[in-house]
Amino acid sequence: MDQVFRRLGIVYFLTYGSLFGALRYGGPLPWDTDADVGVLKESIERYSLEQLQFEFKKYHVHVSLDVVKGTYHFRRGNVSSDGIIFKDLFHWKRRDASDGGWLRSLKYLIHLGFPARLVTLPLPQRKFGKAMVYVPHEGFEIMKYHFRGRWDTESTPANCRRIGLSYLHSFTAQLYDGGPRFKPESV
Repeated sequence: MDQVFRRLGIVYFLTYGSLFGALRYGGPLPWDTDADVGVLKESIERYSLEQLQFEFKKYHVHVSLDVVKGTYHFRRGNVSSDGIIFKDLFHWKRRDASDGGWLRSLKYLIHLGFPARLVTLPLPQRKFGKAMVYVPHEGFEIMKYHFRGRWDTESTPANCRRIGLSYLHSFTAQLYDGGPRFKPESV
């Protein structure tokens, strides 16, 4: 993903649990099985879905778009990532879910917006497994907007297995390098 985004000039950054993992562990959360990235609408809307599919197909990555949720889905084998689209709104970035009705748009404005200053260019980079990826400015600050009232709490999902380190490294390799696949192992 990183190679294609950079080559096409698409601004992306880790967000949600993936950002928390990068800042806290230098990689995915031990129980996470996907990657969450934010993409800026103004940088990705220059390309049609078909153009993105063509570019990512070179890396064996399938791309789809959920217009209602404002999310691109990237999948390679059993590894996936969501590219959440954020657009400008009065110096705020908010999730682009305009086709989901006024109630969904209001929810995304209130709960998923954040100050645009957090994703102004150039973005800092952090280690995420074996890769260096873009992250928002000010570390955990964006988490205060995504997880209001509970942004600093790490919680393992119910009925969750921790994933072994070999899987974590292969996970990031698949998404960012096109590396080999490994199956999750218990820790």
